[in-house]
Amino acid sequence: MPRITPDDVRAIADMDDQPVLRNLLITQTYADISSQLSELVGRRNLNWCAYATWASKTAGTFIREDEVPKALRNLIERAEHKHSYQRNPRERAIHECRTNLMDRKAELQRALCSVHPEAKLEEDHAGFLGAADDVVHEIAAYIRTGNKIVFAELGGAFAGFLQTFGEDTSRDDGKLQRFLERFDPGPTLPDEVRRTPGGLESVQRGGQSLLRESMAHYYDALFESDPNRKAELLLLANAQGGLHEQTRLQTYIQGSLDIPVKEFVYDTNHRSLAQRLDERVLGRAHVVLDRLLSPITDDLLNIARELSTELLMTMPLPNGTLRLGEDIPAAPGQMLWPRDLEKLENDELIAVMRQYGAYDARETRLGTRDRVEGWLNRALVWLADATPVAQGTAAKDWAQLSQRMRFIFEYFRSRQQDAALFAAPFSAQQEASIRDQRLPEVMSGL
Repeated sequence: MPRITPDDVRAIADMDDQPVLRNLLITQTYADISSQLSELVGRRNLNWCAYATWASKTAGTFIREDEVPKALRNLIERAEHKHSYQRNPRERAIHECRTNLMDRKAELQRALCSVHPEAKLEEDHAGFLGAADDVVHEIAAYIRTGNKIVFAELGGAFAGFLQTFGEDTSRDDGKLQRFLERFDPGPTLPDEVRRTPGGLESVQRGGQSLLRESMAHYYDALFESDPNRKAELLLLANAQGGLHEQTRLQTYIQGSLDIPVKEFVYDTNHRSLAQRLDERVLGRAHVVLDRLLSPITDDLLNIARELSTELLMTMPLPNGTLRLGEDIPAAPGQMLWPRDLEKLENDELIAVMRQYGAYDARETRLGTRDRVEGWLNRALVWLADATPVAQGTAAKDWAQLSQRMRFIFEYFRSRQQDAALFAAPFSAQQEASIRDQRLPEVMSGL
């Protein structure tokens, strides 16, 4: 297969009129770059693009906008159809919110009918499902834009790395410096995001010093023969690339988690009334609607937060599913850290990981309960061959960069030699269609 070039990356990133196909091509191209990069630095360790493949595939479930409403409905129905003793805490919270919502909706319907018999809401317009499509569309806009800007920058950087150094057999520091000059100096900053009639418009505000350092460490790893030093250089390069990416994405992640559910519900119901009432009674109906809708939207907001957290913080991998709000487990059948990364010695790597509590400093920040759980966990691993987990790594608030990076650094370290993540992201038939720039006929499993 021909080597991926920066021009290939730009052409895919520019497919604004085909966001679903573009996401599929981004996912496949990450996998291709990962494979080609592993031919240079070896397949013992994963590179950033291997992780990006699965993150982009997960993003696709939102970008397509068809699967998420179904998942939202399934979560609500699961909570509704179980007996109370069968529900988990999240399902109980959803059921309680839904019950309160239905009671308040009935009160709102009675108040509106007292204004005019036709002043009633269409079925479920005041419920969560009535606003679900708008909410999903809004989330998809942030994720779609973030997926594009990260691919355009980091995918382009890795394609340039392959193009520049793909045939090299010896180190050339002058060539490396010329390559690194293409990256703008300065700290990484969150993007500025503006809303326009055509969608979200992003502006990159910061520099690329982190990305420049990441590329330099990939180059160092290219000519490193010691397996431990090589593994640490690649973990450092992956961590710096991940930190640059996640810092830029801060605005998009925050936006996707702070969707204005209330605005959607208000707009939906005001439009519903305007379509069926004349102006003589419409004003009074709007006043009643605004007064009684507020407590309903509070319940909707609670449900929306529960569901968006459930869906946004789950990442399927080839050999299991990671839940970003839970402590990281070891890869199936493996210890928590690969042997080459059990003891870290690279001072720069240790400093970066300590900055986010992802090295030994994490242990000192754990509360008594977490430390006890950690000791018990290690005892269970030893006694019962249980799966070890990295205590204290759960990102309870994914909008917090520090929590995300702690989780991501530990995730990178735990999976760096997990060859399962080199797997193809799509079936052979799906991949053939995607490479031909066609949507696959069978979309399940994408």
